[in-house]
Amino acid sequence: MLASRYDEIVFEQLYPGTRQLERSLPELLAGAEDVLQLGDERRLRTLVRGAQRGGGGSDADPHDLLTRGYRVLAKVHNWKRAAKLAASVTDWQPDPNQPTRQRGRVTQPYAYARPTQQVALRWPHPKHAERWQYAAVVCNAPAALLAELTGAAQPAEGDAEPGLIVAAYDQRGGGVETANKDSKQGLQLHHRNTKRFAAQVVLVLLAQLAYNLLTWVRQWLALACPALAHFGRLRLIRDVLAIAGRLHQGADGQIQSILLNRNHGHAAAVRAAFQPLLAPHGTRLRLGQI
Repeated sequence: MLASRYDEIVFEQLYPGTRQLERSLPELLAGAEDVLQLGDERRLRTLVRGAQRGGGGSDADPHDLLTRGYRVLAKVHNWKRAAKLAASVTDWQPDPNQPTRQRGRVTQPYAYARPTQQVALRWPHPKHAERWQYAAVVCNAPAALLAELTGAAQPAEGDAEPGLIVAAYDQRGGGVETANKDSKQGLQLHHRNTKRFAAQVVLVLLAQLAYNLLTWVRQWLALACPALAHFGRLRLIRDVLAIAGRLHQGADGQIQSILLNRNHGHAAAVRAAFQPLLAPHGTRLRLGQI
């Protein structure tokens, strides 16, 4: 479960390879609720984004999420239902983000546990040009929230336009997949495997801690050097955090100062970012010749 807005792993669970996400999603959501302490009021401000298809969920998931008070932005699991919803669209509009795709508001929506907006999508079948393929997106998020997520102009009060809903769904951008790829490259996870399941669980938890720690480090560095805000974990470890330095300890073993190689291209940004954090602990961060 990834908090995509600030790129932190909220909850992560390791399962045997035969376990499908459709069965695991309620457990993952319960774990995220425990970590974030999501009560009734916070659930109203929490948007759950994902695909209810291909093992990524079931028809029951939107019902459960809506009943519990979450904001939902998800693709319909059942392709037959998506085609039926698309049949009620009376006005298809081209999608400027994907020229071969069209979108339209569903006029006869499926009755979920709470009111939702439903938008159908269609695009030409890759093998049969005269036929269409369909999908449908379910959403109950306020238009203002979707506009904030997509960077669109603040809409007027009322239901979100189909284009805004589709853009917000597309913007999820494979966040979990990207995080997984970033972890494998930056943290070298593909080189760290164990034969025992319990030991692998420990490695996953350590990798989650490292992932989030690097997220916080990047945020601190970005305050001193905005260009570093776009660095992935691989570049952070390889280009920024690999600065030669020396530690100076007092008689009690406490670190009194840290000397960084001033010739390193990112040394000044690291000092500017971390000196305010270290100062209350009596530690100086200096630049010098190594």
